[in-house]
Amino acid sequence: FHLFLSFLNDAGQVDRADIGALPVREALVRAVGMVDELSRQAGHEPAPFAAVVADGYSLVVAARVQPVCFQRVDGLVDCQLCRGSVLPGAPPPEPVRHDDVRAVIIVAGAALPACGQGFERLADASVLSVDRRFGLEICGL
Repeated sequence: FHLFLSFLNDAGQVDRADIGALPVREALVRAVGMVDELSRQAGHEPAPFAAVVADGYSLVVAARVQPVCFQRVDGLVDCQLCRGSVLPGAPPPEPVRHDDVRAVIIVAGAALPACGQGFERLADASVLSVDRRFGLEICGL
């Protein structure tokens, strides 16, 4: 993480509130590349990992070997929490919509089951970037 921050610092991005997905992605990819190179020089293969970095406005996820799934949420069609509980004999409540809800859900880890129910698996050795407008971009590590 310190190496990642040093690359952000070198790019003049550490003190900014809204860094943006691209500089975060570049710093993370450079940090992983440097650790990989140091590992190779020591006679080791690059290690499996999953990393998530966010600045409050953007999100960057990188992974190698470790499974990572993601799901983009563009509004809620039927919010179960807002519908609440129904009294016996009462008519079912109308669906409650939240069209303005935007999110990207990340699930990661070795025990992660196969992606399903709207989740997509991030390809091995890839980076997922999510910008402040919830634009998604995937590129190689």
